[in-house]
Amino acid sequence: MDQNIMPWLDFLPEVGASLIVRREAIARKIAEAGRLEAQTAELRAEAYREALALESTARGLWTTDEIDAAKRRTATRQITH
Repeated sequence: MDQNIMPWLDFLPEVGASLIVRREAIARKIAEAGRLEAQTAELRAEAYREALALESTARGLWTTDEIDAAKRRTATRQITH
């Protein structure tokens, strides 16, 4: 476990095991949060790449003018709704 989390607990006289166990639980949660953040970043990157691929496919089916017009309509709709 990462001893950088509240290391001062180790210097308290007669610190109980229950406090150390709680600190270890906090360290596990922090480690899990780090793993989840990494997973989130990877999922966002994957979604971004897929969105680029989808737009590329759309650009093969419609003209740039049609796509730009559709994007403008979407921007207007987001502002008014």
